[in-house]
This record gives sequence, C-alpha cells and structure tokens, in this order.
Amino acid sequence: MNNIKLYTYVRGDNIKNYGLVLGGGGAKGAYQIGVLHALSHYEIYNEITAISGTSIGALNMVLTQQLSTFEAIDIWKNDIGRILFNDNISTSEIMDMLRTIKTSNPPDKAYLKDRVGLVKFFKSIKLKNLSYSKNKLFATCTDVTKTTSKSSNIEIATAWYNNKQYGKASYLPINNQTEETIYKILLASSAIPLIYQPVQINGKYYADGGLTDNLPINPINNLYYKHIIAISCRNVLNAKLKSRYPNSTIYFIKPSFDLGNLFSGTLNFNKEKISHMINLGYKDGLQYIKNYIIK
Repeated sequence: MNNIKLYTYVRGDNIKNYGLVLGGGGAKGAYQIGVLHALSHYEIYNEITAISGTSIGALNMVLTQQLSTFEAIDIWKNDIGRILFNDNISTSEIMDMLRTIKTSNPPDKAYLKDRVGLVKFFKSIKLKNLSYSKNKLFATCTDVTKTTSKSSNIEIATAWYNNKQYGKASYLPINNQTEETIYKILLASSAIPLIYQPVQINGKYYADGGLTDNLPINPINNLYYKHIIAISCRNVLNAKLKSRYPNSTIYFIKPSFDLGNLFSGTLNFNKEKISHMINLGYKDGLQYIKNYIIK
C-alpha cells in the first residue's frame, strides 16, 4: 500500500499570494462554485497558490484545478448528484437512513458500499495531474482509526449529525502523491459516516473531514500566508476566526442567506436549488470582492 508523503514547507514570503480555503457542506458546495466563478474574473484568482478543502470543498478544489469554472458549474448543474451517489439510490432514501441516528437502533454498517459515480469521475479527470500541481493542495480528513466497534461507528455518525467534533483532523497533502493515494484521500475526505465506509490509507482509517475541521484554514495558515480567502457554506463567526489567526488577513465569504439544514441544504441536490446556490455564490462573491479585496 502506498504511503502518504508528508512535506514540510519552508517559511517563505507569501505576502503577495493568496491561500484558498473551501469548507464542507454537501450540496451547499454549489455556493462555493458560484463564488469561485466570481473570483475567476479577477487577477487574484491566478494569485492563489495554496488550497485546502474539506469534503465537498476538496471536490471543488479538484474541479477548479482541472477544469474551468464554467465547466465546474456545468457539472454541478447537471451531474453532481449522479457523481456523488449511485444511480439507484435517492437522496431521500439516504435522509431516511440518517434519521435513524435519532433512534436507538441505527445501522452499524455503511449504507452504500461503493461510490461508483465518484470513482468514474475521478478516473475521467486524471487525478495524477494534481500531484504535479504548482499549487500546494490539501484535503482534510478525520482519523477514526481507533473507532472500529459498532458503538463507536454510531458515535461517529451521531457526532456528524449533530455537528460535533469527533476524531482527529488530518490535513493530507495532494502534491507528490501517487494517483491511487490521491484517489483514496479524496474519497476519505467526503466519507460521510453511516453513508460510506471509512477509507484505509497507510494502515489508518479516515472519514469525512467535516467531523473535525469543516473550514480548514490551519494548513494554509501553517504556510504563513498573509492573505487567506475562506469560502464557507454556513455562517461562522468572523471575529472568532480573526482572533484565531491574528497574523493573517482572512477574507471570509459566507452565504448572505441561509442555505438550509442537513436535509433541506446539505443533502438537497435538487437542480433548481443547486442553480439558486450557484447564483447566490456568484452574487455574494462579486460584492465581497469589490467591497473588501479589490478596493
């Protein structure tokens, strides 16, 4: 099995460059694509030299590294549901299964054993190219190696369902990895508890990064970037972020309207809702860029 290669980057002058952070949020990731499309109209988009993503944010990282934002939008509008879920499984069925977390007897095994759509998609876009990217790329996963029993699997799912932390955050680099390792890292970053099994990489088990860090600023901050653009799919206190990263300017972009809860937002891949979130992201992005970044 391939080892994950970890690299320590030398502290450099990243004053002029931008780091990009893409949070998790399932279908709400459509909002991110809208914001990224707005960013692509400006030179700052080409000045982004490091990206970290959690769950759907990691997928959006891949999309925007391999495709234009126009192509990424097309995928979101037409194919994202098929890519993320099996053709014979509806999101309503998944919602029903997740609701069992509230009961005393949720399932102890993943609902979906494979991820055919996502596997096919990854094979079609040549993941190996990411290994040679000039940008530093990270996907956030949650180390759940110690959670192997039925009770602990339920604990993981319950924590995710209730938006509580569980496990240990791991910021896995994409650069200089084999195609197989990149593939596994990306699957792990979006391995929603109870829906998908944790992914084994180098003897450890990893699940959805949203369990521990849904807006992974840490790996970018650790590279000493002075300017970080963080795109969240939900509301987070901006003041709290600023106090946590006092040496960086955080350009925090979040939805101007609530995108919904787990069922009405995160797992809602209705095409009309997707288009609405893309448009909102584009509008919010343009306004934020003009007001706070390009002055």
